[in-house]
Amino acid sequence: MPMSEHHRQAFQAHASPYSLPLSEPVDINTRWDKKTGQHMILWKDIQLAFKNAEYIIDDGAIVPFMTDDDFNDLNPPRISYYPGVVLRVIVENRDHGINTFSTALSGTDTRPSIAGAHGPFPSVAVSIELEEEFTGDIGTGSLSHPGLFTTKDSQEVVEDAYQAALQLAGHSIATSESSVKTHTVLSQRLSDSQEQLFCHGFNEFLEPYFQAMMSGQIVQATDIKESMGEHFGRLQFEIEKSRVIQEQNLQLQRQMQEMQLRILRMQEQTLDRLAIIHNRIQTVITQTYELHEYPIPRLFIILPKERRKRDKLSKPFTKQFRLFFLCECGAHTKVDGSKMSHDIHLAKHDGYDIDRPDDFFEKYGSYVLTMLQMVKYGFIAAGVAVPALSNFKLVEGIDAIQQSIDFSKKTIGAMVDESIKFIQEETSDTNRGIRIATEQADLDKQEVLEGADLRQLESHLAINDKGRVLGNLYRIVTSEGHVKWVCMDHYRDIYQQSAINDLKEIIEANSGSFVEEEGKIEVYFHSRTLVKQFYEAMVKARCIQELTISLYWDVTGDDLQTFATAVTKANVVKLDLRGCSAWGQMEGIESTLFEPVWQLMSNGRIQSMSFDVDNKQLLRVNVSEMKTASKLRVLSFSGLQVIADGRLMLTKILEQCPALNELSMKDGYAHDVFQYVHSNASRFRNLRMLTVEESRYSASVGLSQGNIEAIDANLLFSSCWEGKGMQEFFLGGLLTKVKLDLQGDQTTRDQYAAILQCNSTLSEVIALCDRKQYLDVVEWTMSEKRDFIVKDQPTALHKLEVRSDTEGANVSCTLKYENGSPVFNMSTTVKLKSVCQNQGDLPRLFHQYGWSITELDTTDCLGFHNNLNNLALLLDDSTALTSSKLVSLKLNLTTLSPDGLDCVDRIIARSQSLQDLSFILHMDGTRWQKEIEWQQKIEWLFGRQGKRLNGLALYGHGGISWNPEAARLLPSRAELPKLDKFEVYNVDTRKTAQSFALWIADMISAPSTPQQVMFMSPQLSPNTYTPLKRISIDGILFSEEHWNIVFSAIDFTALEDLVFHRTNFYGNELLAFLGCIPEPKNSEMVMPLKTLYFDLNDRYRNSMDGLEVLVAKLKEKAPLVEIEGLQ
Repeated sequence: MPMSEHHRQAFQAHASPYSLPLSEPVDINTRWDKKTGQHMILWKDIQLAFKNAEYIIDDGAIVPFMTDDDFNDLNPPRISYYPGVVLRVIVENRDHGINTFSTALSGTDTRPSIAGAHGPFPSVAVSIELEEEFTGDIGTGSLSHPGLFTTKDSQEVVEDAYQAALQLAGHSIATSESSVKTHTVLSQRLSDSQEQLFCHGFNEFLEPYFQAMMSGQIVQATDIKESMGEHFGRLQFEIEKSRVIQEQNLQLQRQMQEMQLRILRMQEQTLDRLAIIHNRIQTVITQTYELHEYPIPRLFIILPKERRKRDKLSKPFTKQFRLFFLCECGAHTKVDGSKMSHDIHLAKHDGYDIDRPDDFFEKYGSYVLTMLQMVKYGFIAAGVAVPALSNFKLVEGIDAIQQSIDFSKKTIGAMVDESIKFIQEETSDTNRGIRIATEQADLDKQEVLEGADLRQLESHLAINDKGRVLGNLYRIVTSEGHVKWVCMDHYRDIYQQSAINDLKEIIEANSGSFVEEEGKIEVYFHSRTLVKQFYEAMVKARCIQELTISLYWDVTGDDLQTFATAVTKANVVKLDLRGCSAWGQMEGIESTLFEPVWQLMSNGRIQSMSFDVDNKQLLRVNVSEMKTASKLRVLSFSGLQVIADGRLMLTKILEQCPALNELSMKDGYAHDVFQYVHSNASRFRNLRMLTVEESRYSASVGLSQGNIEAIDANLLFSSCWEGKGMQEFFLGGLLTKVKLDLQGDQTTRDQYAAILQCNSTLSEVIALCDRKQYLDVVEWTMSEKRDFIVKDQPTALHKLEVRSDTEGANVSCTLKYENGSPVFNMSTTVKLKSVCQNQGDLPRLFHQYGWSITELDTTDCLGFHNNLNNLALLLDDSTALTSSKLVSLKLNLTTLSPDGLDCVDRIIARSQSLQDLSFILHMDGTRWQKEIEWQQKIEWLFGRQGKRLNGLALYGHGGISWNPEAARLLPSRAELPKLDKFEVYNVDTRKTAQSFALWIADMISAPSTPQQVMFMSPQLSPNTYTPLKRISIDGILFSEEHWNIVFSAIDFTALEDLVFHRTNFYGNELLAFLGCIPEPKNSEMVMPLKTLYFDLNDRYRNSMDGLEVLVAKLKEKAPLVEIEGLQ
């Protein structure tokens, strides 16, 4: 450091970090540290100026000593130089500037003197010898005049006199420690009243005592001395009590300072947390979405809801919430003359219950927390305003929300706080607290919701208003091309209702559809006159984001220019144009017919564009005049071949669309496109997905930053070998997923192995096979996987799915491999069909891999067939050696022999994971009457497995002779406690006896237990009874009395589907049925019935008014129900 450079650090004494200064600032010269190359100040230099210095503070934080690389303090201690800053020196809480003075007691005194406010005072010397206590002759002592000891004297005079008095009273003050203590007590603890008491006592006792001693009156002097001891003893007690109180006050002061520091730290942490919350909200609110990635509203919060009785029984430990969407109004919804508020608010909808809350909070918890904090604290940025909750009229005037949430018990603020607390507790660390250090990490983990996240949100909600947009919100696109979802009031404020009504009429007149909530139109025109009316209405309405339009006439260049102008004026964001080969027939072969359409890409609004036009002129365009399309994200067209002019056009498209993410090309050559993109991928760094479709194959190429990352192909296997280009494409080592159609091919193992061996990145294979191929493909894959591992060759293959859908059976086999292991998990589903003469690989499948079958369905097979019986025997043998993996077993028992039924019984007994067991039984015909052994075996099987049965369908034919047999086979519902699907089918429509109606009533009724609660969860008493979900009565005619018996017996607890097919269930029966539907226990209970099917006879078909009234009443009781069979 040059000698000419001088730096000084300013310091100022303080009693605490935030107290007023005790002195003026003091400058201390810095020193130059050669090791660190920094200016610094030694701690000893600071102590020279501030002898009671304890530590240094800068901006509320302690200044640390400088340390070495191992964090050990440097020696001697030092601190860094802080230029331009006055550092606070926190000094010990006691008087400063204490110096020493001497008093004489027997000629010597080492007590400290006190520099008070009035300056130093001269000490009082006392030199005296008592005959009883001192040796030597009595000398003379000098003492100031007693009258000098008044309250006007300083405390140092008081101290000298006090020490002399104490010695005379018999108290020892020999040690310096005692002297210092006396000084401290006197200088800091004596009150004015105590000082007066001391001076009065001194004048009262000391002068008479000296006079008695000087006159030799020893006895009198002794009495005075004892009185003096008592007096000063009382005074010392008062002083000690004052000292204790003072120490308590000092301790309280220190505690208050510590509390102030804690409060300050908490305030700083709160500000830090609020800053993080603000950053989160800023990230979410300012995130922009394009049309194709924004399918549903994105802003929503949750609020706690009162738990219903059935929730408490079925989910006793689960907290219940309801989700509410927010209207994304703001500066983008303001129009001239609008008087509406444009602050974000709750949508006008009663909200949605959350299904699978654990999954919901795991996926969306962080995002919902941000939304709740936005509502609580408020937010203003990017043209969006959210008032703080204290000023947030969140639900005012929204009847739907006030009806779904009970605000009589809790305020909206309390509900928001409860929701925030719940999410924080769910996502907190083991100390049950959110740490500031981790909140930014949480933000980085999930800043916003992606399009895929939004699409999955709907699956977590219990949605009753199917077909409507979530939250009754409407989609709009701002002038910047960003998607927002707003309520109807703001939507109507933006767009003229009369123009929207005119647009609706034109669309309906041309067999089109208009989803107003999403701004989506699909419409067809065969005349330029009609389409012009549509263009005018579309431009006036200004509410269209997506337009799918088909023009089916001889379209000219002028027509397309008019079309392009209208699309631009209407601010359409997503365009799908469809046409036919007749376009441009009058334009000439060299016409640039589609020039106006291609120029639409660069209008500054279009984000997604698709051409589905079978016309060779589509690609005839002046490439040099193409303009930059900065907004285009998705482009799809057909007919482009990447050779010569086609290659030039594709290059120009990609260059002029810098934001293009997805490109789809139809009727091109996949290998040519792939080779082009592979060679030029680095030039198109924003392209994420390239899709090429052709009649024999399709391929989706995933790219990232100009690199090909994945190819998902779907092709006929034989096409892999058609030419060098195709082989390079499919055998080039970049396939990650492939779907191969092997049906009808003479596929060899070597050809199949080539696909696996040449593509080490291939992770999933789907193979479509015929009935004799699928097991070969399974075993080829097993063998190749083993070879890869044995030879230590890289392979990503972890899943094979083989499908065979033939006239005899539908088979699907899935192999899943553990990472780097030949061990696999195989699962197979088999659905046998009515025609099963040619079984193909089925016998081998059941014999070798029967243990892998998880689902087996034979319900489509009719009548006894020996092939099915043999399959039952093979499956029995296969599962006897290993356990059965069956999860679902649906059997037509009529197709099996007694031996086959024995096999079924053993298979069921081995299937511990079986969840769905269903039987179909045909009880009519000679077999039931004559094959007694088979009939007895059926009864035996029901007796053994009836308690596991979930579904039962009984079929009869001709008359009602089979009805008593059904009642004899299953006397009551008690034999089938797990049954949730019950069907009775009579081939010939016939009337039935009362006994059969009573038996059906018993089978569909609930057990007569008093604790049964209507509309309760099916999980109620799961070990004893499962309510029916489906009832189907087909081909049976009941009398009015019998209908009433059946209606009265129906258990509506979990019933979702009720079918009366080919019966005499008409209007009168519907009226009687309505009377038997029980009223819910409270308004929160909703009947689960979703489908009611019945046939409508001609009498009621001609009188729909009365039927509509009954249907309306039914929907009042069962709001989820849909009526089928009325057409």
